[in-house]
Amino acid sequence: MKWFKHDSDASSDAKIKKLLIRYGAVGYAVYFHCLELIAGNVSTDNITFELEHDSEVIADNLRIRGTNDKSGMEVVEEIMRYIVELELFENYSGKITCMKMVKRLDSSMTGNSKFRKMISDAKNYHDSIVTSHDINTESHDTVMTNHDSVMNKNRLEEKRIDKNINTIAQTEESVSAVIILPQIGGKEFPVMQEQIDVFKNAYPAVSIMAELNKMKAWLLSNKKNQKKDVMRFVNNWLARAQDSAIRPSNSYARRVEVSDKWAHEKTGDTTAEILGRKS
Repeated sequence: MKWFKHDSDASSDAKIKKLLIRYGAVGYAVYFHCLELIAGNVSTDNITFELEHDSEVIADNLRIRGTNDKSGMEVVEEIMRYIVELELFENYSGKITCMKMVKRLDSSMTGNSKFRKMISDAKNYHDSIVTSHDINTESHDTVMTNHDSVMNKNRLEEKRIDKNINTIAQTEESVSAVIILPQIGGKEFPVMQEQIDVFKNAYPAVSIMAELNKMKAWLLSNKKNQKKDVMRFVNNWLARAQDSAIRPSNSYARRVEVSDKWAHEKTGDTTAEILGRKS
């Protein structure tokens, strides 16, 4: 679909106003850019009204660079969650849709007779299942349907099942973990034996388990500095430990320097040269 209807007073809509209050022009841009992406995919072969682009693509399209503590992709994800919360979009099992765009379709948008009939049928179906108690005349995007009500119940049930599955999966993973590191937000990051084997090959001069235990103690003692990307934190820690292990300590280097200086003053030779003659 090449275009869709856009109300000239959209910024006055109650829900859009909330979006603007919280995220400003960036939130407004994300919302309408997503509508453009959804509408752009609507055709005779695709009338799902699903957003097929992920947050990384959207952030790149809009040149959203993020903040000091969030990437552009994370900013978009946060805005999208709020848009769903406002019921401007729907989230069914991780798929973002905008079924309310049906209201914005018009047969004049296309000369394709098949597409015109699909638009007409979709609008008639949408209008026939709107319930009066769900209509809010103050907002152009607040029409709820019996279908939406059923989907909401299904969505809640799916979320409950997904949560149970994730809990079971996390429990099983934690049981098989060699060590568990604290993660930001009260989460846990399980370190598996396969990962430890990779670490041993990558950092042969390091006692991996000893360092992992140090990391755990440090993370528990510094909760404000706990990480989101724990794997990156682990690799950086082990890389520093590897460098320290293969680099002579300053005290050892100093002892060698003093020894050479003493030997040279007494004999005119270095310690290595003296040892070489003895051997």
